[in-house]
Amino acid sequence: MSRVSYNRIDMSGNGEQRLNQSGMVSFMVTLIMMAVITLIVVGFSQVTHRNQREALDRQLSTQAFYAAESGVNVTKAAISSYLSNSPTAQLATKQTCKNNYQPDSTKPEAPLKDISSEANVRYTCVLVDPNPSTLIYDDLTQGNSIVVPITTSAAIDTLSFNWTTQSGLTGSCSSQARSYLPPDAASWNCPFALLRVDLMQVPDPNVTINNVAQLSSNTATMFLTPYGDNSGTLYNNATGASNASLSFGGAATAYYGAASGCSTSPAANCVVNARLANPLATYYARITPLYHNVSELVISAKSGVSSVKFNGTQAVVDVTGQAQDELRRIQVRVGLQGSVDVPADAVASSNSICKNFTILPSDNISDTTVCQ
Repeated sequence: MSRVSYNRIDMSGNGEQRLNQSGMVSFMVTLIMMAVITLIVVGFSQVTHRNQREALDRQLSTQAFYAAESGVNVTKAAISSYLSNSPTAQLATKQTCKNNYQPDSTKPEAPLKDISSEANVRYTCVLVDPNPSTLIYDDLTQGNSIVVPITTSAAIDTLSFNWTTQSGLTGSCSSQARSYLPPDAASWNCPFALLRVDLMQVPDPNVTINNVAQLSSNTATMFLTPYGDNSGTLYNNATGASNASLSFGGAATAYYGAASGCSTSPAANCVVNARLANPLATYYARITPLYHNVSELVISAKSGVSSVKFNGTQAVVDVTGQAQDELRRIQVRVGLQGSVDVPADAVASSNSICKNFTILPSDNISDTTVCQ
């Protein structure tokens, strides 16, 4: 029987030597740990750099906003100064960015100046439109009135009123009649305000109204409400006529505008399109929000199907500010006829009001007190 022999490796150091690989594992682990640590350091560096850049961008954005605001204030001051000296003058339109605004078109415009040349802060563009296609009023307070001069480039036959909810109010309006006028806001289950609009027509801007009778005969009242059939048109409450035209003539007739689009889900505005029986170019509107505040009111006008621009009521001032590579743009409305808040009542009191009457026949004095 033959013997099988095997070759053996001498592990004692004599003959072939064994390869020692225990250090390679430590080397690979070290490399991996170094790579991971490097990635963490790079990640932290990028986060830090990004945070620094965001902080710088916020600072520059704020500076650009203030630069734009400075341009707005300079432009408003120029308009105010010009109108105080020439109340009936027409403002110039500015459609190019170059130079500051000059309200008087006959005078040269002054060049723009840096607010801070070292920090590279300036306003780079000033645009002015004295004939906007809409009038915008913000933050109207419930119960307080504003008087809006409505002067247009042509006779208008439609006025549109578009208003938003009071800030923070949501929901939809439940079904109520268009003539629904509850005694207080607690009964008004709708996030939109009701607008009372007293519209006075001016047949001739050069004719002065001398007495209350003339004023009344040229004024009509509308109640623009989110309730009703939501048609967006006027109703003559006396005749019940739908899609009525607002007429003037001293009759104590109320018109109700059943607004369309009154929903906050999704966000929308209430809209009423009021047709005017006597198209003219000049009106005055006293607008009073009832039951809620109004965040924004937008008024537009049409002649037929064409939009008509407003003259001498508001100017749109559009200014762009720059701080290094950051830009901020501001657009504001500047009132040109000094629209002011008008109280809803001449006298208001939470208690009774007493009136003292004194009658002086010959030399006798008689005092009478009447309380209401």
